[in-house]
Amino acid sequence: FFDVQGILQGIGVMRATLMLAAAIGVIALLSSPASAFSLAPGLAPATFAPSSLSSLSLRRCPAAASAVSALSMSSGTTESAGNRRGFLQLATAAAVALAGKPAFAADATPVPGIVQSVLKTIAGGSASEFEAFDAASSLSGVDGDIYKAYKYAAVKCPATEDPRASLRGLFQSKVGDGVYKWGTENGVNPKVYDARGDGMTNQGKGGAIKGVSTLLSGYKKKGLIKDFTVDSSKHNEDLWLQGNPTSLSVTVTGAAGVGASKAIQDLGLQESLAASGMQGYFKQVKLFANFDQKVEGDKETIEVSLSWAGKARQKGTLDRRAADKLNAARAYQEKL
Repeated sequence: FFDVQGILQGIGVMRATLMLAAAIGVIALLSSPASAFSLAPGLAPATFAPSSLSSLSLRRCPAAASAVSALSMSSGTTESAGNRRGFLQLATAAAVALAGKPAFAADATPVPGIVQSVLKTIAGGSASEFEAFDAASSLSGVDGDIYKAYKYAAVKCPATEDPRASLRGLFQSKVGDGVYKWGTENGVNPKVYDARGDGMTNQGKGGAIKGVSTLLSGYKKKGLIKDFTVDSSKHNEDLWLQGNPTSLSVTVTGAAGVGASKAIQDLGLQESLAASGMQGYFKQVKLFANFDQKVEGDKETIEVSLSWAGKARQKGTLDRRAADKLNAARAYQEKL
């Protein structure tokens, strides 16, 4: 007996009309010099730093909503401009929460903290020493922070004539572990399995190649890189399963700290958020990785050489023993 469809359409039109009217009303109130929104007592307007905004998530929307619900009307106050700013800041916070802004931005990169933690463990670094350390660089912002951390690392882990006696290899490896662990603690979880016997594609189920994309996609969502590509065209799964090495080509643009990468290369170290994360990840899937990084502007191209971890260790041991025997023979001849 009732036209249900007509009633529903009427409700939809009414709702849209009310929303439009409310929006017009808000604009009018905010633009009016004689009225403003002010916070309820005890809730003075506060400036929202980018780090505080970035910590909001969708699950915290009720908190943002409750903060906005504490608004009350006032008029004729001398603080109308400041109060309007406070309202807009709270509204921005609520909008950020609803939009799902990444939990971390490029100015909140974890790399400097990870570097300091690693140096404290392996080279006796300290927070007070790092604070007083002068990196003597013209870089600023996140680039300056990362350069200072790596310049400090270059001092604490000096280069040696015999690379095996230097802490730099261990340092780079531990930074990779730290970056990967930071990712897993913040929701970046690529697939972990044994990529030697099960292959780089995990028998078509999505293996280490997909895992690299998952890793970098997570960093992108966190705001730490702008974009990336993973090229696996050189990989041959059949040869890989026989124990042969393979390679990937990874391109990353807009990574946090990329502006310091070339200067850090001059220190004899390698700084790359993507390469560090991949290094930590490849350890988890039982692979040995080497990275060749080239930087042009905000773009870095990383050539990744991969092999089975066990075979790599065995080959390294054999090479080292051969070198030791050769050095011993030379020393003996010199004595003669």
